[in-house]
Amino acid sequence: MPPTHRKIADNSVAVADIELDRLLTDRGWVASDRVHGLTMYDWPPSARDDDHEITYLIIDLRGMPDVGPPYRVSVVNGDRLTYEVKSELVADLDTIEAGRCAVCMPFPNAATR
Repeated sequence: MPPTHRKIADNSVAVADIELDRLLTDRGWVASDRVHGLTMYDWPPSARDDDHEITYLIIDLRGMPDVGPPYRVSVVNGDRLTYEVKSELVADLDTIEAGRCAVCMPFPNAATR
């Protein structure tokens, strides 16, 4: 899934979880896509530039069968993380955000956490 690196301007579609949306965007995550019950976020500091994949997070509260846990993260280093509950995802955010592209230089403006 290619990163979009764009902020969603359409506010007519509700995010999957408003509280989590605020937490993520305050930390620097960027909403890249959303539909009713599904929101995707990119973590731009995970790679130096647009030439590399980045870490992204899918929040899927639609409850569709055979889709997987509601919180799914694809980390730029290749790890795939899944969470059944929001609190587990939130507890891992510092670790998730620390992941960087292995062949990239450190992101120059990345906040240290």
